[in-house]
Amino acid sequence: MTKEELFKDAAFVKEVAGMKSVEDVQKAFAAKGVDISIDELNKIKEKAASGKFSDSDLDAVAGGTLPEYEPWGTSIL
Repeated sequence: MTKEELFKDAAFVKEVAGMKSVEDVQKAFAAKGVDISIDELNKIKEKAASGKFSDSDLDAVAGGTLPEYEPWGTSIL
């Protein structure tokens, strides 16, 4: 499974969005066989919190989901 596939999986996104730490999110990705760095997760978290995604970011997750609650303890709406 790839990062892109996981971001398109609404159930997985909902699961990780409710996690309290980036380390827990990293472990959830690892459990699905995907290596992702803390730095990369922090960048995703910052973009989600700001709501500022580039067109290429949006293209990369086309068909994905952005939950309407707090990912990793930070409100995105």
